[in-house]
Amino acid sequence: MIKDIIEYVDIPDMKPLLKDLFDKYCGEKGRTFGNCPIQAYQLGPSLSKVHAGFIKEFKPITDILDRVSVSDPLVSGFDYFTNPTHGLPHHIDCPNNLKAYNLIIPVFGTVTCDFWEGDYNELEYKGHGSTHYKMFKDTYDTKNLVKMGSILIDKPVLIDTDYIHNVIPVDVPRLAWLTRFSDLDKEYTFKEIKEIVEERLSWLPCSSDHLAGCYYKEYPKELLQDKISSEILYAATIDYGNIGNIPEHTDIPPNSDFADAVSHIIPLEGNITIHTGGKSTKVEVGSTHMLDIYKISHSATVLNGTKCIHIMTK
Repeated sequence: MIKDIIEYVDIPDMKPLLKDLFDKYCGEKGRTFGNCPIQAYQLGPSLSKVHAGFIKEFKPITDILDRVSVSDPLVSGFDYFTNPTHGLPHHIDCPNNLKAYNLIIPVFGTVTCDFWEGDYNELEYKGHGSTHYKMFKDTYDTKNLVKMGSILIDKPVLIDTDYIHNVIPVDVPRLAWLTRFSDLDKEYTFKEIKEIVEERLSWLPCSSDHLAGCYYKEYPKELLQDKISSEILYAATIDYGNIGNIPEHTDIPPNSDFADAVSHIIPLEGNITIHTGGKSTKVEVGSTHMLDIYKISHSATVLNGTKCIHIMTK
């Protein structure tokens, strides 16, 4: 990595989701640009009319990335490299001269990204990047550039796009998702943006219909051994947001290991009231409630902003 310019970020694995979206909706032919011979499947303020359908189709990933919420609007989409000799020339990303950070999530294939010191006065808007992408004038000799460093993009990275960089394909075909945070709501340092991205993207949307709008992240089981004496199968923190009421339901075990599992609910913030068989139990911070969620039908009333640890034990 190159500190405060391009660094790897620690976020959950989104490759399966992104691969599924690409296979379902993108096909083999994307939007191409004359001076950047890659295929792009993008949505955003300047491209939504071209690929309006992607706004709906990409919602499973944009809903996750919207949690970063440091900029409005987001520009997001897939970049697809198929030619080993065609990468991206030296450039900076500067949408309408606004500060921007790019989050790149590789799906398959790899590229290297090189960073350079050079004369920024020789950069200009041209080609497809007439409003967000500056390249060197034709008269500038790129041999004058001084290399700052290089990084293999084989896992998610965050980039400060103010710095001159180019992209070289290594393993093609290469597919990556890119989200650009620009028009920021305030001035951020690289460290601040990285911390926000890692914290907010550590939460993933709950897949169950009765938890629509809620988010979860795994909780380290080793931190719970002093609270739970039974064998812990899984633990996660759930952010209930503003869900309010959870309708009556019986959960379905994800696999046979969980068939006889019991849930332990420990509020970290707020409170949750569990309703089972005409009985209501309010569970508050500092208390724990056990529930056989795979056998007992239940509903819940949740205070706005409530977060709970859910522990599954044998």
